[in-house]
Amino acid sequence: MPLRADYGQAIAATTARLQQVIAQASPSTTVTARIPQLARVGVSGTSVNLFLYRDGWLRYRSGTEPGEPRLIGAELSYLLSTYPAGENAAATNGVDTSLRAYGNARAVVENNPVVAVALPSRASLQVQLTSAALTLEDLTSLWVASAAPLRLSFGITATITMPGERSSGFLDELVARAEPGLVVAFGGPDGAAKASAAAVLAERLSQPLVQVRLHEVVGERIDETEEKLRNLFSRAEGREAVLVLDEADALFGRRGEVRDGHERYTGVDPAAILDLLGHAPGVVLVNVRGRLGGALADGAAMEIRFPPE
Repeated sequence: MPLRADYGQAIAATTARLQQVIAQASPSTTVTARIPQLARVGVSGTSVNLFLYRDGWLRYRSGTEPGEPRLIGAELSYLLSTYPAGENAAATNGVDTSLRAYGNARAVVENNPVVAVALPSRASLQVQLTSAALTLEDLTSLWVASAAPLRLSFGITATITMPGERSSGFLDELVARAEPGLVVAFGGPDGAAKASAAAVLAERLSQPLVQVRLHEVVGERIDETEEKLRNLFSRAEGREAVLVLDEADALFGRRGEVRDGHERYTGVDPAAILDLLGHAPGVVLVNVRGRLGGALADGAAMEIRFPPE
């Protein structure tokens, strides 16, 4: 299925699916998808609005592939804003309701890192959702463009991987080698390509993704880390999931490349953590932005760079 031919349908279906996901968290909250100036038209209660403000193609070429990078998906950037119930609600209880809607929306995106999106053609897409605070540049641009004050807001990135438009080389190898406890290092600054690759891998293995940040599972003591990982593995085993360990530079990156990040884990042995990860019920993807530290370079079964070198 050509990506360009179905791009409009993919955007519309992804936006509608995102509305459904957010509405599940706050059934009494109206969820719209409009330009900011029209977000409150016809709406009186607490509401959440999605505004697609940027999109772009995702391309990939492995180091052994000749020619131009292949088109493997797209990335959609949304502004999510919450609005209190009525113009004067902020002076009473409207702030509380909009704060609740904001928190519920952030939580439901974090709890649904990958969603299935159905197209009218009956094709199914795997879409990875991530939330993040907006940069000052994006906030300023959106404020100027909308000519309206921004409400409680955060950004959502939807990474779409289209069937038939995916890189095959390293993914074919990953699928062939997939087994419990296989540790794979995803290195490099291209977060969108990493997210797309993780989503495709999970799709091809018919498994969901479970994403955690390093600080959520690695403590200062090894027994603390073991307990957290046991809980994580138990959760993942029931879902037969691919694990993604994000923001792992502080422990698994090359020392000297991460300012202050290593100090928190001074007493933590990276090799010991890798041994624990080897007991995971599925594939483990360790995500670092910079160069791999010695322990990860030695302990990972594969290293994949984004972009490829």
